Amino acid sequence: MIDGYGKSEVRYRKVIRVILVLCIGVLILLLGIKILGGSAKTAVLPIKKVQIFGNTYTRSDELLRMINLDTSRSLLFFNNRAAKITLLSDRRISGVEIVKVYPDTLKIYVAEKRSRFQLAHGEHTYWMSADGIVLGAVPEGEELIVPLITLISNNDDIKIGEEIANFMVFDLLGSLKELERLHPDFYKRIQLFHITESGVYMYFEDRGYRVYLGNRITEEKFEKLRALTLVLENYAPDDDSVSDIKEIDMSLSYAAVRKGEKENEL
Repeated sequence: MIDGYGKSEVRYRKVIRVILVLCIGVLILLLGIKILGGSAKTAVLPIKKVQIFGNTYTRSDELLRMINLDTSRSLLFFNNRAAKITLLSDRRISGVEIVKVYPDTLKIYVAEKRSRFQLAHGEHTYWMSADGIVLGAVPEGEELIVPLITLISNNDDIKIGEEIANFMVFDLLGSLKELERLHPDFYKRIQLFHITESGVYMYFEDRGYRVYLGNRITEEKFEKLRALTLVLENYAPDDDSVSDIKEIDMSLSYAAVRKGEKENEL
C-alpha cells in the first residue's frame, strides 16, 4: 500500500510538471507574438482587409486614420474597445461595433446620427442632426428639405462634426422637435427660418406673411402662434383680411399683427 501510494504521488507530480511546462511555454509564445506584433516591421496576423458599413457622412479613410489603422497592426492584438471609444468621440457617430474575422479582416459597423435639418450658411448648405451637430455638406444640386434653416451671421464658424455654436439654433431645434410631435399638421406648413443677430424670422409655405419670433425660441411661442393663426384663418370675416397680413410679431408678451401700413394688437 505504501509503495502504491508513492508511485501514484510521483505520477501526479509528473502531470503537474507537464502542465506547468506547457503553460509556461504558451505564455512565452504569446509574449513573443505580442513583441513581434508591436513591431513596426513585423506583425503577426496583420490586418490586410477592413470593411466599413453604415457610414454616410464620415469618410472611410477618416475613420481609419482616427484609430491609426494600417497593415502594420496585428489583428490578434487589435484593441476593439479602445478603437470603439475613439470612433464614438466623433459626435456624428452614435454607435460602433467592431468584429475580427480571422485571419486578416476587420469589420467596422458604424451608426451615424440621422440628418434632420438642412442649414444654409453663406454659400454652403449642411446636413444637421436634431441636436445641432453638423453632419456634412449637402451636395450641390440636391433637393432642399423644409423647414430650411438659414443662418445669417458673420460670427458663426460652421465645422463638420461639431455643434452649431448659436443659442438661437439650439432653442429652435429643441422647440421644433416638440412642435412636430404635438402638432404635425402645423409643423408641415413651416417653410423657412432666418436666424439673424436680431432674432429669428419664420415663413409659412402657404401664406405670404412672416413671423418674427425674437431671439428666444420656446415651445410656448409656437403654441401661441398656432392658436393665433387658427383665429386669423378660421374665424376671419373674409379671406381678404387674412391676405392683408404682412407680419406677426411674437417677440412681445402679446402678438402684434401688421396689416399693410396699419398695425393692430391682439
